Amino acid sequence: VYKRQVVGYVLVRLMLRINRAESQLSELRQQLVEDSRQAEALASLAAMIDPIRPLPPTRGWAMSPDILCHIASLMLEHKPRVVLEASSGVSTIVIAYCLKQLGKGNVIALEHDPQFAAVTKEQICEHGLEKFARVIHAPLVAQQVNGQPMQWYDLSEIAGLDGIDLLVIDGPPAITDGPLEARFPALPLLHQRLAPGCRIVLDDADREEERRIVQSWLRQYSGLTHQHLACEKGASILNLESDFSLNPDSE
Repeated sequence: VYKRQVVGYVLVRLMLRINRAESQLSELRQQLVEDSRQAEALASLAAMIDPIRPLPPTRGWAMSPDILCHIASLMLEHKPRVVLEASSGVSTIVIAYCLKQLGKGNVIALEHDPQFAAVTKEQICEHGLEKFARVIHAPLVAQQVNGQPMQWYDLSEIAGLDGIDLLVIDGPPAITDGPLEARFPALPLLHQRLAPGCRIVLDDADREEERRIVQSWLRQYSGLTHQHLACEKGASILNLESDFSLNPDSE
């Protein structure tokens, strides 16, 4: 009996290890597929913008190549002249390259981290894109959003900016002691500065936080359409229609 118990125990342990190995192998296969897809997207992106030197790192905290390709396609198709970014990084470089290709326009990136702002500024200079891109150190400050106090970028440096044709939102990061929807204030604070037909790109749209943000925006504003992109981290593209306005019951 004892021997049968030992054999049974060993078999159970062996089956658990086999199941764990199969699960890890499945995850590895999925990761290899995703890595290959992102490598292809990065190659396509390079062909689209023709950078003069290697781009900054993508993925992880930075945007993934697939969403950067979508942004570049939007840029080259719709030819926005005024682009505003919430956060900065490789996306700033990609957008600036598109503006250079179009021959006009400017991207302004709001960055709350002074060290990261300095890095992006240096990268802009290394790629020779100073004419088309600017990074503003905009610390997170208390703002009134729908009558509620929230933290978002200091907008004092862009007080006169309007007619925004493209708004790219990849920040700020969630604040542990603040509201979960850290990126929600973007539209309430900027909607009056957006040009008719403006497109809004929200990265990380597969996260529950960003899903709630999109649903809140769609409830709060009329004339706002939404498309979800199946990118590595998910992305939402929102378009302002001709009847875009704040719903009366949201004021």
